[in-house]
Amino acid sequence: MKWNATAAVMLVAVGQAAHAQEVTGKEIQEQWVGKEIVGRAPNGARVIMTMNADGSAKLLIGALPDSGNWRPWEQGYCTTWKGMRGGQEMCFTVKREGDSKFQVFRPDGVAGGTLEVK
Repeated sequence: MKWNATAAVMLVAVGQAAHAQEVTGKEIQEQWVGKEIVGRAPNGARVIMTMNADGSAKLLIGALPDSGNWRPWEQGYCTTWKGMRGGQEMCFTVKREGDSKFQVFRPDGVAGGTLEVK
């Protein structure tokens, strides 16, 4: 049986996803609040987000700032931004990929980007 590069990459990705640990809203509240969270959106834009203890949040995607609210959710967190998504709340599941690195997934299961807590 011959292996090609695409199959090998897919197997590695599946293996990594299987080992990624899901993060609860409580963990996010304990570990992310008050810290700078940086990463990349699926389109490659740099993301900087701050979640505050009072439920407020700030976001910078590329050069576009936004503000809004966040809340812990049993499977991750939810955000409502004043400018993005027309103010509609969206909840994200989160999987840990290291001590401070995380993969975020939209409700439809599509990867929403990677984040690192600084």
